[in-house]
Amino acid sequence: MPSKPLIIPLLILVFGVLASFLDVELQTVAGWRDELWARLALLLTMTVLIERSTEVYLVATGQNGPDRYRVSQSDSEGADASQPAAIATLMLGIAVALVGVGLLDAVVEFKSDTTPGWYARTTFKGVDVVLSGGLMAGGAKLFHGLATTIQGGLLTLSHKVGPTARRTDPQKEDE
Repeated sequence: MPSKPLIIPLLILVFGVLASFLDVELQTVAGWRDELWARLALLLTMTVLIERSTEVYLVATGQNGPDRYRVSQSDSEGADASQPAAIATLMLGIAVALVGVGLLDAVVEFKSDTTPGWYARTTFKGVDVVLSGGLMAGGAKLFHGLATTIQGGLLTLSHKVGPTARRTDPQKEDE
């Protein structure tokens, strides 16, 4: 069995070979920027709800560390809740993504002149569910970092295109 660092590149290679046999192409969705920001807002809302639900679950099951109001509880009881929290948030994130709150379908779609087979549709939906569920499981801090990165990338792109798409300021035109 290959070592852990080799598993991801091998999976990428296998999926790359499988994808080369598919006869489909993706294109960006019309108005994808507005749809992306709307979807990111929805994902952020769901992420906050998932985080709160996980906190309630951990408190209800006594896995959230010592309760300061309980005299009989020792300091070591329930001290490490990172693994149950990670499992709970991942399961909730994937469940939310399975019902249609995904990120990829807001940005890309299959070209209209191609008819994707079941394998292509299933793979696309599966990747969308795993990425979106993982993003929601990562928590609001990770989510804010992703939004900042996307916004910075779009801002950098707009600066590179800058002089050709110049905006005019009506107040400066009067001078």
